Amino acid sequence: MRRQLRQLKEQAEQSEITIRIVPLSHGLYEHVRVPYTLLEFPDPADEDVLYLEDAIDELIIRENSLDETTKITPVTPTHYLGHFWEFEQLIDKADTSVAIDRAISLFE
Repeated sequence: MRRQLRQLKEQAEQSEITIRIVPLSHGLYEHVRVPYTLLEFPDPADEDVLYLEDAIDELIIRENSLDETTKITPVTPTHYLGHFWEFEQLIDKADTSVAIDRAISLFE
């Protein structure tokens, strides 16, 4: 476990990688119950894609998708990204490093 935590800390120090450890005192992330992948593309002509998956089904949502049965717009990739960004801002990068160091010390 120490090795894994040290690897996380190394990765977190790279500029293109963001790792945040959010204490439970901040509450749960709104979308924690459903695993999802948000795909963003550099070309503005390509829509963001949200892929939701659970034990029974999967769902792919594009930014301008419409629910064919109700003709309403479902939750969009932008909605998920906005919530994720807000949650990410709760914790400073330095706080994450401190949390990883504290966890490593528990295994020494």
